[in-house]
Amino acid sequence: LPDLFRGDQLVVVGRYAGRGEGTLVLEGSVTGRPQRFSHDAVFPETATELESFREKADAVKGKMGVDYRRIFIRGQRARWASCSHQRNLTFNWKLLLAPEHIIDYVIIHELAHLRHMNHSRKFWDMVAGYCPDFREHRKWLLSHEEELKSYATFAV
Repeated sequence: LPDLFRGDQLVVVGRYAGRGEGTLVLEGSVTGRPQRFSHDAVFPETATELESFREKADAVKGKMGVDYRRIFIRGQRARWASCSHQRNLTFNWKLLLAPEHIIDYVIIHELAHLRHMNHSRKFWDMVAGYCPDFREHRKWLLSHEEELKSYATFAV
């Protein structure tokens, strides 16, 4: 982001621009000049947040007996996260707006997919073993989905 934003709080109403999954356009005006930034400019994969996701996943993967290949942060429209057959985990950047225990649940959920690539009883039993309150966390995500996917406030 341009230096003129550094240290200021920027309140953004995010919207998807219809240019494909992962494209979030942030528009604003500073000193009369319109500004546009892509999701990657605001949340680059080298950001501290990506390292936080890695640390959280690394802290529990051994206990769960699973391992992932890579972690990505993207701007999916319809998903909070996903797990690929290549063992890659992808998290929606808007999870960063959720409480830590919700992020922890989503990470455990995706790590469980490394063992069970479905939502079978065995899958949910595994999730429950590492996140006993997962049902409440799922409800929280459902009840706050519109809010998290519509608005973002962050300091730059």
